[in-house]
Amino acid sequence: MSGVFPRKSRLSDNNSFPLAFAISAHFQVGILELFFATSFDPQDSYCIHLDAKADEKVTKAVNQMVKCYQWKHPKATIITVDDPISVFWGHFSVLEADLKCMQLLRTRNAHWNLVINPAGTELPLKPMPEIRRHLEKFPNGIVGTGVVHMKLMQTNKIKESPPGNIVLRKGAKNVALSRVVLDFFLDDPFSKLFLDWLRDAAIPDEHFYSTIITLLNNGTQDLDTVSLYKGCVRLSWWADNNCKGKNVREVCNFGLEDLPRLHQNEYCLFANKFNLDVDPIAPMEHALYLLNK
Repeated sequence: MSGVFPRKSRLSDNNSFPLAFAISAHFQVGILELFFATSFDPQDSYCIHLDAKADEKVTKAVNQMVKCYQWKHPKATIITVDDPISVFWGHFSVLEADLKCMQLLRTRNAHWNLVINPAGTELPLKPMPEIRRHLEKFPNGIVGTGVVHMKLMQTNKIKESPPGNIVLRKGAKNVALSRVVLDFFLDDPFSKLFLDWLRDAAIPDEHFYSTIITLLNNGTQDLDTVSLYKGCVRLSWWADNNCKGKNVREVCNFGLEDLPRLHQNEYCLFANKFNLDVDPIAPMEHALYLLNK
């Protein structure tokens, strides 16, 4: 690996806008290693929630990687969740895993400005200095506008109305949250009620942030003007007919030939999904692009 990646340091001596990362991973440690190789800064904070279902080899590899970074950067905040849960796609556990890491990051380090929740299958879309400069324009973070009046999934069970009959919004799973906004999500009584209501809902991570954020500041925001609702944290190509890799669960798993189009995106900050089983070269080439740009 040392012969592939640049030897020059990518670390910043004057990181004036530290970030925190709540990473949810379950397999393919190689992608997680590339995430750290392309984004690590000891002034940032990192929490990894490793799926309780992860096999022994994956668990061992992640722990060794974390210990390596902790040894080289003893003052950095790099932690793992001690009581991980089993995570299932479309299930409440996806949201719960993210919130576990966010809670830890809130208590373990007081110096980050925004917390971001990438999956273990995504990588930065552009070099971290560019991402950092972009996020400085969003001191309260990025949640996204969300969509109302979406089509609901019909089941054979009757579900009670949401607390306060709040209008449900469908938005992005990936967010960037300031400490004040995160406190609101984790501590507000109504937020806790809504979180509990979502426990048996499908894909609750796409409803929680975009719905509850409308109540911030007593619900007085103008959704068309407040910066929280602008921006794009993660780029995914859904059911993309031009995907050169492979569409899995309707999401493009990038192939090498997807990278030129991926690199044209100037709006989003991170890209999902990389998959070593689909194309092991694509994430390596993308990492080299980031490190040499």
